[in-house]
Amino acid sequence: MKRRGALLLAAAGLAGVGLLTLSPGCSSGKGPWEGQPGSVRVVVTIPPLYSLVKAVGGDRVAVKCLCTTTGPHHFNADTRDVAMFRQANLFLAVGLQLDDVFADQLHALARRRDLPFVKLGTRLPASPGLIGSTGEHVHADGARHKTGKYDPHVWLGLPEMIALTDVVRDELTAVDKDGEATYKQRAEETRGRLTKLYEEGKALLKNKKNKRLVTSHEALGYFARAFGLTIADTVQPWPGEAPTGKHLEELVKLCSDKSNPVGAITVEPQYKGSNAPRVLRDAIKGVDVPLVQIDTMETADEAALTSQGAAWYEERMRQNIKDLADALP
Repeated sequence: MKRRGALLLAAAGLAGVGLLTLSPGCSSGKGPWEGQPGSVRVVVTIPPLYSLVKAVGGDRVAVKCLCTTTGPHHFNADTRDVAMFRQANLFLAVGLQLDDVFADQLHALARRRDLPFVKLGTRLPASPGLIGSTGEHVHADGARHKTGKYDPHVWLGLPEMIALTDVVRDELTAVDKDGEATYKQRAEETRGRLTKLYEEGKALLKNKKNKRLVTSHEALGYFARAFGLTIADTVQPWPGEAPTGKHLEELVKLCSDKSNPVGAITVEPQYKGSNAPRVLRDAIKGVDVPLVQIDTMETADEAALTSQGAAWYEERMRQNIKDLADALP
């Protein structure tokens, strides 16, 4: 889905847009749900949620994902996105300050008080618990960007995704009681696959001698916790933004320390235009620190996401684990 400009939420604009976009009689052309299989219609914010809902919902559920070409950190909501809310039965976001701004705006603009809106990150169990966030990022120009209290990248932890499987099951059941048996069975199957993948990942990474990482940005906390990895530092103060010269010097010193070496520097396919991790790797002297791609799954090729459905998340997580295991000594 192409991003098409910023959402206007001024009071006068809200009323006008509501009349234009929310009246079924005013719509024309192909609707966003036309041709979609499934009688239960779910809107999600990011690709991993799309994949999880398809895994639990199967053919009973049609799913639309807001973030595909643009990730949640830089997503600009569009008034035409509101069209998919007209006949939606459920809206799922991550919350924890990842997607709250545009998700809250779209839910308000849709004027669907009857539409269940669930922020899944707030539904995770107390154990192993959410990972705390630094609370802010300092940009290269000195500007400070406030973040949430917790790290929102919960989908990158397999224990967290296993727990969210049950949450998705319960939310689908709440809007489609007739599908309860299907959702229960498919949730059990999904939990089984994710648990097996988790065990395989732990086995692959268990005997690695160096599990210290420098990551592109603060996204891999849950991934690291799941597999006993240590994040020594991050390159980017904000996704896609270059580090300051001072911070880059500190990272070079960190990665050049032979007494406490770094096992790998991670790069993300979402930010191909950011060369900072490669600049860092090339500046390191006397130590070979490999670059390894870790897909944080904040964006997705829409065609691949749609065609792979339930398998999309599992395949990318499996590849992440394999690539890291191959790179670490």
